[in-house]
Amino acid sequence: MNNIILQGQIIDDITFSHESYNEKFYKFTLNVKRNDITEDVIPIEASEYLIKDIQKNDFVSITGNIRTQNVLEGERKRLYVKVFAKRLSKCEEGYRNEVELQGVSVKPIILRHTKSEKDICDVCLAIKRSYNKTDYIPVIIWNRQANLMSTLDVYSTIKIKGRLQSRYYCKKNENNEITEERTVLEVSVYELSIVE
Repeated sequence: MNNIILQGQIIDDITFSHESYNEKFYKFTLNVKRNDITEDVIPIEASEYLIKDIQKNDFVSITGNIRTQNVLEGERKRLYVKVFAKRLSKCEEGYRNEVELQGVSVKPIILRHTKSEKDICDVCLAIKRSYNKTDYIPVIIWNRQANLMSTLDVYSTIKIKGRLQSRYYCKKNENNEITEERTVLEVSVYELSIVE
């Protein structure tokens, strides 16, 4: 299971991404506000058939799924996360961000603590899709549910509900100088269940 529902505002021009089986796909960025000060900036990919009357600054509603791919940047591979739109339409001004996933955790689960002393664990959730492909979705689990998750073995199947969030951070070198600025996308979980 890999479902996402988004509602937000397009904040850049819609540009060509690629062509597959004679169908053109386009990309743009959606701004989905969480509250008055926090915004999630989410890359979207959509078929030419969905974006006919859509343009920058429109508010849109999107139903689709989260997709990932490894992209080579210099000498390193980086996980690129985006939303693939299956349905897209103009809508009234407003914001919505709901994710529902079911997959297998594929990395060792390590419980850690934030500076504000919250328990947290990072999970990589593998979800199969058509054409023998698998999406590897980064997931953040908090507090009591993080403690529960840390007791599970690798390759446990879990079902989660949450939101897709963007997080900005800076990488620093040993001299505490900023070497790189990055934005990552991850699913922040508010409901978790173990699938037997």
